[in-house]
Amino acid sequence: MFEKALITRTGNTDLAVDAGLLAETLFFYGSTQLLLNRGALMGLCQTLPRDDLLALLKHERMQLSYLNTAFVTLSSGPFAAMQFTAMQMASAGKEKRIPNYQEEIEEVLGRALGTGASTRNLTRALTDKATPFRFGQRTLKMEEILEAARADLANRGDLAKAVRIALNKLVPTAILPPTIRFEMVPINSGGFLIDTNLDFKMLNVEYHKLVPPSHSTVTTEFLLSFILDARCESAFAASYMAELVTAPLFSELIRAKHFSFLRPREDISAAIDEFPQIVLPGFPTIRETINSGAKTIVDFLKLLDQADQFKSWLQTVNPDRGLIAEYVTKATEKSWADNLPTKSVRFVIANGIGLAAEAVAPSGLGVAAGLGFSAIDTFYLDKLLNGWKPNHFIEGPYREFVSRS
Repeated sequence: MFEKALITRTGNTDLAVDAGLLAETLFFYGSTQLLLNRGALMGLCQTLPRDDLLALLKHERMQLSYLNTAFVTLSSGPFAAMQFTAMQMASAGKEKRIPNYQEEIEEVLGRALGTGASTRNLTRALTDKATPFRFGQRTLKMEEILEAARADLANRGDLAKAVRIALNKLVPTAILPPTIRFEMVPINSGGFLIDTNLDFKMLNVEYHKLVPPSHSTVTTEFLLSFILDARCESAFAASYMAELVTAPLFSELIRAKHFSFLRPREDISAAIDEFPQIVLPGFPTIRETINSGAKTIVDFLKLLDQADQFKSWLQTVNPDRGLIAEYVTKATEKSWADNLPTKSVRFVIANGIGLAAEAVAPSGLGVAAGLGFSAIDTFYLDKLLNGWKPNHFIEGPYREFVSRS
């Protein structure tokens, strides 16, 4: 439980980046792998301030991979015959060649942020941190993903259900037909046509109230791209042997096709949602704190640096018992100090501190300092006596971070 997470995206579109979800995943999981592509990188660098993104990239708990292969739906011919394929984008320069992943990162950042010293520093940090995702080395082949995605289209009922899920998320105000017809008609060379009763003109009137036409338009190819991406993300998660953290739309599409695959992540997501409500009722979550602007990613990384012991404890949580039950058990368990008279123990330890100081520098002040410690710092003395517990971190640094003040 809480071992490894793979983040492929945090929003239903590249423009919608949930920085709070990114921080929350880093906090709860022992290892977090961020898999970026051209669109995800563009959204990330347009959403996070440069200093926040730079600090995030430099942090040791964030692992980064870059995928410079795009899985797309192509259409051609008078009948708009379609096909799933994988391709790499040529550079925008005069050479018109396929850039390597480092050159693509530099190109994306240049377009998003312009040129300048700060962009060059960010580009260097990204290219130094990122490792390229290579098919074949991870026993994952592009053609296997494409074949699986094409097979997803064969079941009419599943395909219509997936399209309805996508439209409910993308165009929640649209009135959809009671029965959606969205059927694949195979043709030669692995291509296909789509027979549908969807009114795309009406859909786009509603969609463009939420998303500008310059970003995207709802078409048959656009809807199919979500089904293809959902298949890709489930394949990447299996390749990394990690729990998939992705946008709600893709979670629903994957759940509709592979329910058991996402069940562990759904259990953990529910635990992450419930945990702060129970241990610190009335306080916002890390995700809410970041997304509200009350704290930055740089602020969060300072908290993360204090969380090593808490994160180590998370790795020991028994999934059969659950996070909250394990937290309560650990926070309330008795130690050897509970069997001793509290006042006597405090007096002995405080005097011990004083006597140790007196032995080093005889002055009479050491004993007084020890007695002062006993009177003033009983909270930290209790922590010393009882050993570390997860509530020490939650009621200390965590509570301070999410405090509304």
